[in-house]
Amino acid sequence: MSRILFVMVCFAASLLAQIHPAKAQSLCAPASTGLPPLPPGLVLPAPPACTVPVYPVVTGISWPVHAGGNLQTVLNGVACGDEVVIDAGALFSGNFITPLINCPTSPVLVRSASIASLAAGVQVLQSQANLMPTLTSPNDNSVLGFSNGTSGWYFAGINFTVTTGVQDLWDLILLSASATSVSQLPSNVTFDRVLVHGNDQMCVRGFLADAVNFALINSQVYDFIDTVQDTQAVLAYNSPGPFLIANNYLEATGENIMFGGGGTPTIPGNIPSDITVRLNNLNKLIAWYHQPGPCGLTGQPPCYDVKNNFECKDCQRALVDSNIMSYAVAQGQGECVILNIFSGFSAFDLTFSNNLCQYAAAGYTVNGFATTSTARVLFRNNLMQGVSPKWGATTGGSLEVAGPTLDLTIDHNTCINSGSNGISNGSYFGDQPPSTNIGFSFTNNIGGGALSADGDNSLMALEDFPAGANLSYDVFVGDTWPQGCVGCNPEGPPYPTVNHFSEATSTATPAGNPAPCNYPAGISSACQPLNWALVGFVDFTTGNYKLASTSPYYNGGSDGADIGANVTAVLAAVASVPRYKQ
Repeated sequence: MSRILFVMVCFAASLLAQIHPAKAQSLCAPASTGLPPLPPGLVLPAPPACTVPVYPVVTGISWPVHAGGNLQTVLNGVACGDEVVIDAGALFSGNFITPLINCPTSPVLVRSASIASLAAGVQVLQSQANLMPTLTSPNDNSVLGFSNGTSGWYFAGINFTVTTGVQDLWDLILLSASATSVSQLPSNVTFDRVLVHGNDQMCVRGFLADAVNFALINSQVYDFIDTVQDTQAVLAYNSPGPFLIANNYLEATGENIMFGGGGTPTIPGNIPSDITVRLNNLNKLIAWYHQPGPCGLTGQPPCYDVKNNFECKDCQRALVDSNIMSYAVAQGQGECVILNIFSGFSAFDLTFSNNLCQYAAAGYTVNGFATTSTARVLFRNNLMQGVSPKWGATTGGSLEVAGPTLDLTIDHNTCINSGSNGISNGSYFGDQPPSTNIGFSFTNNIGGGALSADGDNSLMALEDFPAGANLSYDVFVGDTWPQGCVGCNPEGPPYPTVNHFSEATSTATPAGNPAPCNYPAGISSACQPLNWALVGFVDFTTGNYKLASTSPYYNGGSDGADIGANVTAVLAAVASVPRYKQ
């Protein structure tokens, strides 16, 4: 067969397996909240740059690799536009390295010979591993690594793992370890319909994803567990992005996804940027939760170091939308989303929307030191349910802020939580005066507890909010006021019952209390004791948290929409997200 005819045959075969990107760009765009636009005057986050990779068209040679073949030798010989076709069911043991190529627009495709049996655009299942070749590391080194500066790799339908019995493997797939310039990073790397998993032997990380233009789509990453070490399904801290993580099942005891915090970046001035995280199930196994019983001793379960579903220590321009986040228990930290912006790190232009956070110790938290800041962050139309101290927290808090922040907007969220502090804004470190939280807007939210501005979750000091903070049209359900509620009227007992309810209806003043509702209850009809049932959900007992048309808060928001999340829109946004690994 002539090379021209051979290439034409390869081209036709590639078209049969190609992802037709009719809905591809939708992976970049947030789902509709179904809510009216936010009012003018707010400073909102800039969106991330995002491009969905397209399945490569093969224009070069198709290199077959059969069981017993030398995969590394084949990889060393590829050129732009080639494909490497590996037999499904074949096992290759080794520590493979992609060679240096420069194919940003015509990547090398490394695929299963049975890729056509793995539906394009659909998350792959563990039960489909028989349709894939398996690449396994025989030791504690990465099963796949990348040469410095290599560009243009697309992996489809591959099963990556580590041999049973190997312990303490750090990075199953390592894109870059210590690049000192962006040019040294691999670029234009995509993983599509792959399985990436540990072996229940303390494997730390699925991907160290430091690369330029990294995409993980339609895949499952799981079994990354440890008892003393933070683990991640995906970590990046020494690369500028962009990153697309979409339509995956991701599982780790530590942080399912984390940006920043993996160490001191070796690329000066680098911040992980242009991050899109959509339509993922960020899950932790309930079996990892050992409280209240003991763990770690003979005959007892391991003490897993369970932390957060999504964490950012250092990032900018991120969209986290339409994800399910589950079982972030507080054996480490226990948050669905946490922005741990500590000294030397920063976070700018972050949007969190249409997410379902469930069965967690806490919902969303922003932490920081006075030397750093978080700017232009939006939490809108998120549903949190089952947020409770039963998962190891002391508060069961839903939205907690420990500034300093600039232009933080929290609008139309519903948190069905229990515990002493449902929705809080405070300065946990004591060295950040409220004036550091500038441009704070908290509107149209429903949550258990009340709004506080102190550092110990005790609901004490409403007057500690910064002047000009917009605290309006919020529903707070169920809590008690502690003795010494500075600024409350009257101060001291008797205090409201556990079924305390209040609705703030105007902007906070420098003097302290939102008017006309001076806490505690009893000043106006808007401040009378209520409980969850009286909020007016369609069916609170069965978990239908949409407001009924008879609710006093139906169409009662500042924008004419229901107070709280548009629950119908949230559930529609996550409807296609698989709930469990399969």
